[in-house]
Amino acid sequence: MSKTCEHWDATSRNSIAACACESEALANVRAYVDEHGPGYAESWVLLWDDDEADRAEQIADGPALLVRAERARPPHEAATAKRRAG
Repeated sequence: MSKTCEHWDATSRNSIAACACESEALANVRAYVDEHGPGYAESWVLLWDDDEADRAEQIADGPALLVRAERARPPHEAATAKRRAG
């Protein structure tokens, strides 16, 4: 598999994680935010990377990444997240 979605911290320029697909990557963002709060991931960038084609492109970063991850939250996760936050 050459195409992945990768999380990077724009501030430290460190790789955080690589996932097989965007939905998995967004689930990881939600998990980190649910555990540590939104400030934890505000400097993150999500991109797709295709090693074989030698191409990469940014999907979202910062607050836009947090919004994208939240919008992708499945309904059964949303209820659990609200109970934890509330």
